[in-house]
Parts: sequence; C-alpha cells; structure tokens
Amino acid sequence: MENPHLSPNEEPEKKSNISLDGLSSRAIEQIKTELDDDMFKQSVIDDLTNNPKYLPFFNQYSDFNRKSFIEWYANKRLLCKKYGSMYLKQKEENHIQHIQEAYECLSEINQKKIFDKQCLWRAEQIKIDQIQISEDFKIWEDYPMCCPFIDPITADDVALYKKYMLSDEYEETDYYYGWQDYDGIKNAFDSTNDDNEDSKQFFFFDIESVPSWYEFYDFHKATQLLMLPDIRGKKEDFYIDLAREKAQKEHEEEQKKNPPIVKPNDPRPALYLGEGQNVYKFMAMFEDPEVLEAAKAMDEEIDLLDDHEFEQACSYLSNTAPNYVITKQGNWRDLIVEAAETHRRHAVANMLEAAYEEYLFKLEMGLLVLPADYKKDKHGFDISEMNKKMILEGRILNGEEPNLDF
Repeated sequence: MENPHLSPNEEPEKKSNISLDGLSSRAIEQIKTELDDDMFKQSVIDDLTNNPKYLPFFNQYSDFNRKSFIEWYANKRLLCKKYGSMYLKQKEENHIQHIQEAYECLSEINQKKIFDKQCLWRAEQIKIDQIQISEDFKIWEDYPMCCPFIDPITADDVALYKKYMLSDEYEETDYYYGWQDYDGIKNAFDSTNDDNEDSKQFFFFDIESVPSWYEFYDFHKATQLLMLPDIRGKKEDFYIDLAREKAQKEHEEEQKKNPPIVKPNDPRPALYLGEGQNVYKFMAMFEDPEVLEAAKAMDEEIDLLDDHEFEQACSYLSNTAPNYVITKQGNWRDLIVEAAETHRRHAVANMLEAAYEEYLFKLEMGLLVLPADYKKDKHGFDISEMNKKMILEGRILNGEEPNLDF
C-alpha cells in the first residue's frame, strides 16, 4: 500500500472501533477529523521508523533525537497537507473577553502582594502559617487569587494597576512565569544597581529585570522590599548544600565501585530539530517536489508567528474598532499590530472595575478557595517537598534537630 504522506491527495484508511451513536453530526465530524489526523501522522511515523529507504538520510546523523525528529516531522508533514484548516476560531462578545482579561490582570496585583510577603518572610520579619520553606511561595504563584496570607485587593490597588496599564511602563506578561522567583528577581535587581558589569549574571529563565508591575508599584508606593536581606534563604541554602555534598560524595564512591560504561564517540552530527535545511534535505530525498515547495512556502518571507500576530490584529480591529485611526508613521504591519494592542489594552483597562466587582462577589461568596487537587501534577510542589527533605537531612548532618524551626 502506498504511504499516505507521499501522496497529499490520498486519504489514509479509516479504522475505528469508537461508537458514534447518539452524537451530533458536528461532534461526529470533529471526531473523524481528529482520527484522520492521528492516523496520517502515525502512518508517517511508522513509515519513517521502519522503511529502510530513509536510512541514507538518517545514517548521516547519530541516533540522538531520531525518534523526536520523526515525531516532529510527522506534525510538520501534516501541516504541509492541511495548513490553515487546523485553526479553530472561537468567537465571543468582545466586552466579555475584555472582562476576562481584566480579571486575569487582578492576579498580578496579588502576585506583588505575595512577593512582598516573601521578602518580609525571608528577612525573618514575619511568620506565615502556610509557608515552611521559601520554595512554598512558588506554589502560591499558581493560585494568587486564593492566597490566604495576603490582604484582599482594594479599589486603590485596582486604580494603581489601571494607571500602570495605561502608562508607558506597562509590559505584557502573558508568558511571564517567574512572579515568585525570588532568586532570579533579586539577582536582576542587584545587577541593575551595580555598575560592575562582571557582577551581572544570566539565568536559565532569562530574567533580566524586575517585573515592570513590581517596579511601578514600588515607585508609586515608595517601597523597596528587595533591599531587605535574605536571611532565611541563606540558612536554607546552607543545609541544602550539606545534603548535596553528601549526595555528591556517595555518587562519586558509587562510580568508583561501578564505573559508568563509556559510549563510543559518534563522529556524525546530531540531527537537531527545527533546522529547515535538514527538513528540506529530507524532503528532497523522499517526498514529491510539490511537498518540498509547500514546506518552503510556509517558511518564506514572513515568520508564521509574526504573520499570525498580524492577522489577529487585523481581525481584532475589524471586529472591535473598525473606525480606529492610525496617525503614526512607520511600517504598516507593525503599526496595525501596535494599534490593536493599544486598543485592546485600553479596553481591558476600562474593564478593571467590572472585573473587580466580580472579584468582590467571589470573595464574599467564598468562591476563591484552593483546589482540593492543587498538589496533583504540580512541579512546584514536588520541588518544595524535595527541598524540605534536603533541608532536614542537612540539619541532621549539622548535628541539629530534623525540623524546620530555625
């Protein structure tokens, strides 16, 4: 049977034991589409994994990442087959969308409240029942709206955040994931206040500055809790280092008894993901010419992410502000994206009061509570538990009681 990914017009054979009885026609069509996509991708994976004709390509590289490359390539191949049809557009009233975004903004207010508490706790100026070690603060980063040890949001808090949102200091933080990353923020704060370039550090999460909202708040409230000493953090680091040193010594002793098997050096280059030339080279060897051209067309001229951003901006302005006037001069694509973002930001800022009313209602009704399964699949919780064990071990190694009272 001819492989489906080699013939773009050929549909893979459909086999499924799923019962579609009782489902709507729309639900059935959606299920069939997803099954077809999965079958298509699996056919590509099976073919690339088992067909020896691809070995001339794969043998040029080490086995490292081959499986990942094949899986990634199957997704790329599906996009070539049906690019554009995979986008599901959800429509809703714009004012509801803006209120929802405004409510999310309130969480940033609470992130700052939590962070200030962390600074005070680390300086040993306060105690918090829900916090045993500093890593516990990162758990509450995921649940800022139901944090029990901070004061409720006030109308003044909302007014200040609205002022921030409409200022030139405002920065989008949709993907900011380090609100309670004290070490990263503290180091960034210290480096910006140090004239010695050699003292500046670079971190895995690439945190190069204090969050703009934190800086805006501290400036207008005349506060700067980052200047407080990290007394508790240094104590924890001492005990954790003792546990790590012990583990390192045990590891070294184990390696002496059972030396690791040294794998032979593979001189072939690794097959890294995302390198277009590798994909084009593979397609040129095994795909029809039109598939290669389709893949190149997707990557040429305009980056897909930027293009998507531009299309979203056009759609937003068309639906929300059809009479919006752009008075600036510059690249027209950039101006449209900027105009959409400016309009959206002002619209969300104007909904902050409505979102605050929703917050007050939830607060009064007792709806802002920590989920019962908050520990499930939470990386932050696992790290906290691991650090607690290391601290307790370090306490024992230092001849102290195995508790967290220090």
